[in-house]
Amino acid sequence: MGLIRLAKRAQANLNRIARSRSDRRSARRARALLVLHHGKTVQQVADETGLSRQAVYNLQKRYL
Repeated sequence: MGLIRLAKRAQANLNRIARSRSDRRSARRARALLVLHHGKTVQQVADETGLSRQAVYNLQKRYL
């Protein structure tokens, strides 16, 4: 799968969501997308966020 490229506005929104403490599930997904945007591998994203590799692949697929 390819690298995710996020617009500045999308990055800002994801950063806001990633800092949220009320919805941890969305925050973790937002962090995963941001890490993917910075060029990390699926395995690295999974390790950093606690998501499974399959969950990261699913997120990546959804946003490509």
